[in-house]
Amino acid sequence: MLQVSLFVKPEADPTVNRLPTLTSICSSCIHIGYVNSSNIDPIIKSLASLLSESESPSISIQSFSDLNTLNNFHAYSPAGLLAGINFLNVSAATATTSGNASLGLNQYQIYVNESSWFLDSNGPINSGYTTVLAYVERALQNAFREARGLPPFRSPLAYSDINGIGWAKFSVRGSSGFLVFFVSIYFAFMFYVTQQNLIQRIARDKEKLIKHGLVMMGLGETTYLFAIVASETAFNFPAIFLATLLFFVGQLLQLSSWPLFLLLLIVFLPGHMFQAAFLSIFVQQERLAGGFGFLILIASLALHGVGLLTVYASPAGEILFMLAMPVVAMARAVHLFKSSEVDNGVGITFANATELGVTKVAVMLVVDIFFWAFLAWYGNTVMPGQNIPNQKLGFLFSSAYWNPSRAVSGVDEEAIYGNDVIENENVETVDLTGLKPEERGIIRVRDVTKVFKIVQKKKENEKTSIFNLKKPIESRQASDHISLDLHSGSCLALLGHNGAGKSTLINMISGNQSPTSGSLTVRLIPPGATEPITIEASNRATAPLLRVAMGVCPQFDCLFPAMTASEHIHLIAAIKGVNIETKTLNEYVEALLVDVGLEAKLDQFVDTLSGGQRRKVSLAMALCGNPQKNDLKKQSSSTFVQKRLEQIEKEQKLKELSMIGSDSQPLSKSSRNESSHIISGVSDIRHGSLQIQMSRNAKLMKALGCLRTQNRHLSIDEESESDEMKI
Repeated sequence: MLQVSLFVKPEADPTVNRLPTLTSICSSCIHIGYVNSSNIDPIIKSLASLLSESESPSISIQSFSDLNTLNNFHAYSPAGLLAGINFLNVSAATATTSGNASLGLNQYQIYVNESSWFLDSNGPINSGYTTVLAYVERALQNAFREARGLPPFRSPLAYSDINGIGWAKFSVRGSSGFLVFFVSIYFAFMFYVTQQNLIQRIARDKEKLIKHGLVMMGLGETTYLFAIVASETAFNFPAIFLATLLFFVGQLLQLSSWPLFLLLLIVFLPGHMFQAAFLSIFVQQERLAGGFGFLILIASLALHGVGLLTVYASPAGEILFMLAMPVVAMARAVHLFKSSEVDNGVGITFANATELGVTKVAVMLVVDIFFWAFLAWYGNTVMPGQNIPNQKLGFLFSSAYWNPSRAVSGVDEEAIYGNDVIENENVETVDLTGLKPEERGIIRVRDVTKVFKIVQKKKENEKTSIFNLKKPIESRQASDHISLDLHSGSCLALLGHNGAGKSTLINMISGNQSPTSGSLTVRLIPPGATEPITIEASNRATAPLLRVAMGVCPQFDCLFPAMTASEHIHLIAAIKGVNIETKTLNEYVEALLVDVGLEAKLDQFVDTLSGGQRRKVSLAMALCGNPQKNDLKKQSSSTFVQKRLEQIEKEQKLKELSMIGSDSQPLSKSSRNESSHIISGVSDIRHGSLQIQMSRNAKLMKALGCLRTQNRHLSIDEESESDEMKI
């Protein structure tokens, strides 16, 4: 008898099609060839009657002696035979037994052209297999009825309101099992590389000090975090469209709503990226990012597997697992999509998403965005990376964090503007009577010490065991009780050998490192304010104010190859909030680059510049600030400074020279008199200690002899109006 499989009716009524006739598939061929091992005359008689009822007169049916003969005929002429039937045992249809006796099953085989079957999405229909099957089953039924004196049924292709067999596409109900699990796991594999790329990028920025340089030049850690997450999210946006195409065009999902699936992916991606940003705080080297990303993949697969086995059955456990990893939440959604189609034959759409549990997943994906964004921000604030000051674990409970004005008011301004003298025999006393009180002590360093904790290297031939996995820590003192003052309009040069502590001192003054002991204060005017305030340089609550007001040129270049020299200045101007009109800003940027000798390189990409020209771009970025409008077109004295430093390098070949300007526009004033006194103070630092601090260049040359070479001296004609240096 005809076996009927159980299909699940979809929500919309399917289109029912008529079966094609055999003569419409092949007009001049043997339509049915058959082989039998027993008497099948009643069945062939019934089959011929059915064919004559619904097929054209050209229908052909032929008997073959055995199966080999049938196969040989088809092999010789594949187009000459449409279908073959091997009747194995059809005695149940021809038996004359009546009553309740068991009749058994009819057994037969149908052969059709395999190319027609596999190369066509409707192969069973267009190859004629389904039509032949309908004819044979109806012939067996009629033979059975005839043996019992019952009237025959009509042909299955004789269509009327009450007769005829049609076909439509349905989704078969089956078991989800491994297929559903595989599809959800496959999704996790697809997106783990996106997290790995973000972790690798942040680790590279930390390892190559790109992040440190951006922070030194005024970019806030929070701005850096959200900018890099936003850029990576935008970069990976095409991936979610490709994933949607893969799942629906590749028919991994067939009945569900693709716009709903795409919407879930859009919500999933930001939380996925924020989690990677949080995990990046544990990776300090780029080469470790690949292995760390693979560990994240293993963890996500393990969580999802455990969830499918036990946890997802509990509502609280399901929420906890989806909160733990956004990729687990999205894998859970994929599992719900696929299991609903396979187990229930129903696709998930906007209409039934709540009923089938997908709305809960969508809500958790939104929660994941805020949850992991907070953790990423908090983690990068507490552990921002090497050479970047961090907040304490409980900084959120500090009133100074929520009210930075308290941190400002906590500074003793009387001490800042007093006339206290640094008691050090190596420090020259400077007469400040010519300076106004508000011009004194713009930067003040008092008894500052900086000690670093360094992991000792493993000794040669030292064996590693479980008893010496903990590496010993040693203390190294970079700054030893340094005290100095910088006043308005002054410029201080720090001289010292490599590792003397010059960069450490500059990092502490600019707020990028915190001293172990002592105090560093800076007096500045915040953006939009008119009155100056005094802040502690190491105070994280006021760090954004300090970075905007101070320009720092690090020893390394923090440049982007895909940006031009002028675009770098515009970027720093945006970071520091330079508040001038666009036309005037363009003139200001151009003037800065002209000042450092890059007038011919304004619109060239920095990767085409030489090493020295890149350093000039870095200097121009440090000089960028909030200028007065009447000074925009004035050429600064930085050109003079550059010539002077080049001459000093040629004459003495100093290894390193660090300069600190105490103005909001360091080294950028164009006064001729100030140009001849541009370096108004020099400090010699050796092994972290301040050895000599002088205020005049002549005394510097006498004390250090730093400009002597072959009995020739570099001197500055203080009476000359020229920027030239005389030998």
